[in-house]
Amino acid sequence: MRLSVFLFASIIIITSSCERLLPIPASLKIPERCNDFNAVNDFSFSYDDISSQTTISFNTAHTSDLSIFYQLEGKNYFLKSGKAKSKGSNNFDIEIPYLSTNSDYKLLIKDEAGNCLCKENYNISIPYKENKRQSGKVTSYLKSRSFKSFILTHDRNKSPKSFFLLNEYGHKVWNHEFEQGRSPKVFSLSKENHIIAMLGDSSSLLLPSDEIVEIDFNNGVEQRLKYGEHFKKYLHHDIKKVNGNYHAITYDTAIVDLSSIGGSANQEVIGDGIIVLSENGELLWEWSVFDVRSPLTDPAILKRTHDWLHMNSLTIDADGNYYLSFRNTSEIWKVDGSTGDLLYSYTDDVLSGQHSMELINQEQLILFNNSLETNQSSALIYKISQGQISNLMYQTPLDQSYFSYVMGSAYLNDNNLLFCSTSSSSILLTDFNGNIEWKYEDGFFPFRAYSFKPKEFNFTRYYE
Repeated sequence: MRLSVFLFASIIIITSSCERLLPIPASLKIPERCNDFNAVNDFSFSYDDISSQTTISFNTAHTSDLSIFYQLEGKNYFLKSGKAKSKGSNNFDIEIPYLSTNSDYKLLIKDEAGNCLCKENYNISIPYKENKRQSGKVTSYLKSRSFKSFILTHDRNKSPKSFFLLNEYGHKVWNHEFEQGRSPKVFSLSKENHIIAMLGDSSSLLLPSDEIVEIDFNNGVEQRLKYGEHFKKYLHHDIKKVNGNYHAITYDTAIVDLSSIGGSANQEVIGDGIIVLSENGELLWEWSVFDVRSPLTDPAILKRTHDWLHMNSLTIDADGNYYLSFRNTSEIWKVDGSTGDLLYSYTDDVLSGQHSMELINQEQLILFNNSLETNQSSALIYKISQGQISNLMYQTPLDQSYFSYVMGSAYLNDNNLLFCSTSSSSILLTDFNGNIEWKYEDGFFPFRAYSFKPKEFNFTRYYE
């Protein structure tokens, strides 16, 4: 990738009815001549393939904090790096994360007072592997409104299996590949902005999983917990990290007498459970669906012995209780996180094969409703009142061309909805009426897509 510094002759303020756009201050004008104070010497860069951070290094007589304004070629706005202090002897390192590879940038180096340092031209090339950076097709209707997050998703069917970050242009600006034979099945994003993932055999797109991996965007893999060593049940369909502990759905089995309804007296029924593990893999809590419900209560149990309820999502409220989603019965349960008691179960005429349920500020519950009967998937947001689901607040349907029979997710992204439609290999940003504002299509097989806003990244746009 080539980065260069250019002289800007004028500053133009651009405004938009969609949002407030910030002009670059007039003090950013390049000085007509360089002097010893604002000269930039020994310019160099380095690129870290794990964190996808570009570090700009240089020497200058400035002693105040410095920042870099950088502009992707063909765009009419700048983004701003974080501030960097001198390392001593007037040497500076400024980190810029998640630049688009194989692209040209314009750079302005600015001090704390808003003064721009002397103009220089720099050419740099960021190394990358071609198969890590190939991107899909992006269609955007955002116009002048900015895209204030990255999108985190994963690829389960292409090799090598990987997680990656997308910017609004569909460029893969960060990538984490897995070793041959391993694949991320399910993942979530923790409050610490770490990826919490279940891994399994890559020969199948289906579950189960036999390993928990925690990934830091800057440092790579932070933790690994393995089946047989740290836990005794295979992992199923969701995992979260809350208050330092891993909460994972597992497969669970029981031998049930179904002879009273025409089945076997010793029928193995495959159900679901939850395990809670410490960061070191210590088992802290365990629960099973068989603890609170008998398979004999299900009229369809003879057809579901191989996969009774199919728990596919869990989320945890402020009191440590679980909201659980069950695909096969289109139910949501609330379970006491201490006693394991079933506090209540909920269903309605809308829920159908739902996935990827999350709490919003303890007051709403959002989920991706696959809608198996209508073949029109949607996002549902339910109101929670006094700890129980009270009513359906919003239903945002997708066009039927984005119907997903399996998997999928829907989450809030500022004032929009971020969808992952697994069956149509699409990631969509829509308004609350389902109108598409941005979409990414790549022929892949993702389970979920999250909005990712790293603390070190400033999404504010500055216009020349």
